[in-house]
Amino acid sequence: MKKNNLKENRGSVTIFTLLIFMFVILVFSAVVIDAGFIYSRRKQMITSADAAALAGAKEMEKTLVADSTTSIASTKIKAINIAKSIALKNGAEGEAEVTIEKMNVKIEDGTLDYRDVIKVKVSSNEKLKLFRFIDKFNMNVVGSAIATWGYPQKVTAGQILPLYTTPEMFLESKTLKSGKMTFNDDLFPNQRGYIYLDPAWNGQDIINKAIKGNPTKITLELNTEFEGKAGISQSAINAVESRMKTAQSLSTSNARREHMFGLVPIATLSRTQGNQTFFVVNSFAVYEIIDVMTSTNTGSSEALLGSDYTRIGVGKTYNSSENDGNDFEKGTIYGNFTGEIRELEIIMQKGDQDGNIITIESGTTYSKLIQ
Repeated sequence: MKKNNLKENRGSVTIFTLLIFMFVILVFSAVVIDAGFIYSRRKQMITSADAAALAGAKEMEKTLVADSTTSIASTKIKAINIAKSIALKNGAEGEAEVTIEKMNVKIEDGTLDYRDVIKVKVSSNEKLKLFRFIDKFNMNVVGSAIATWGYPQKVTAGQILPLYTTPEMFLESKTLKSGKMTFNDDLFPNQRGYIYLDPAWNGQDIINKAIKGNPTKITLELNTEFEGKAGISQSAINAVESRMKTAQSLSTSNARREHMFGLVPIATLSRTQGNQTFFVVNSFAVYEIIDVMTSTNTGSSEALLGSDYTRIGVGKTYNSSENDGNDFEKGTIYGNFTGEIRELEIIMQKGDQDGNIITIESGTTYSKLIQ
């Protein structure tokens, strides 16, 4: 009898242990599932806050050229409303908390700049998937972001398109967001509108690297002088086509298009010395490379002019009427000033929100996430 009782007890213990083990597994699975769910929702809240802050900051760029306190106040109200709307569209629950205020922001040299920012906080109250029957296990998932804005004063060669134009020619391109412009020999005698980038000049190579989009250590700042250089047509064609081919390899139409953007300095003639011509940077403008001429009035077969910003596979034929009656010469870079920063990493500097920065027709502004 004792042996039978022992066996029965052992059997009971085994079943009880198995039940405990299954319960532990169930609880662990629930924790993993709910933790994954909360993590996913938190990522969505962060994305929502980022998008809202950037949209609000983009609107706040208008305050840089505002001519009255009334205009600035109106823009702030609109920026806050835009941020709230974007937050909702990106999954936030209820109205986002949005404020525009000043705070110390760490800049490139490690110092702090006391500047305007827009802060966004979004939230969503989530019932856990497997523990949802316990009310106290509901979680408030929060995301926050801070963005700022300003004029680009300094850019690296990873963003520079080593081309330049003058205020007069820039303004002749009609409007920032639709004006087309070509870079060829018309700027100044024996110039193709290129920037002498390398103090230890090594020919066209450094220009080509920057046109291709390769980052270098070269930087340009406002009010700094540079020398204009002539360029080699075929070399420019190869560099632009290399940039186009890289863009073609990207997975989305937005990414492909954004790869063709860079910053072009708007500069005034400073001085001449022999056959050298020197310029001073007044401001920067975003330029989108659309095409490059592989022969007179004929574009590149690599140009992303097809639907959804894809390669067309044949060189487009241009009419001289599109260039004020002049032929598009071989090596001419053809593009569009957009008036807006896209996916460019701007270097923030002290005072780049100040209204006393030289701009050409309100030039290019930037908005940027900082937290």
